[in-house]
Amino acid sequence: MAKGSQNFPSKRTAKFDVGATGIVAKFAKITDWEHGLQKYFHQSIRQRYPLNGGQICESIQTRYQAILPDIGFVKTSSNPIDRRLDFTAYFLATIQVLEQRGESFEIIRETCLEITHAYVRPKNHFQAWLKRLPVKIIASPLGWLLTRFMEKDD
Repeated sequence: MAKGSQNFPSKRTAKFDVGATGIVAKFAKITDWEHGLQKYFHQSIRQRYPLNGGQICESIQTRYQAILPDIGFVKTSSNPIDRRLDFTAYFLATIQVLEQRGESFEIIRETCLEITHAYVRPKNHFQAWLKRLPVKIIASPLGWLLTRFMEKDD
């Protein structure tokens, strides 16, 4: 049987398939914003405003859609800071809607801090362990060696 007549995909095809899967995964990450990060905003708003939280969330979404054309370059930008603009635009929309409703600066500040704390809080034990890991490494002999190695000699 000839080498090329086997039913196995060639290395080139396999690499392409992995690449295509990677592209699909990246696209899923980009579109995950709609369901992944917005939930922190919606949970906080609905908790703070139980009677009309849904209406406020819809207003925030409408305001965000108005801001979206201004940050359209984010999806194609290679700058990692630009990729955070989507998240910050939603914060801006939230602040504008709450300000339009006549909320005080302190209430808006507390709401934004609540959203931020919920976003950065570890979601499981593994993430909590990873968050504590740098402190444990620095306090160990390995950390001492690393800091000595990275020290600048003037």
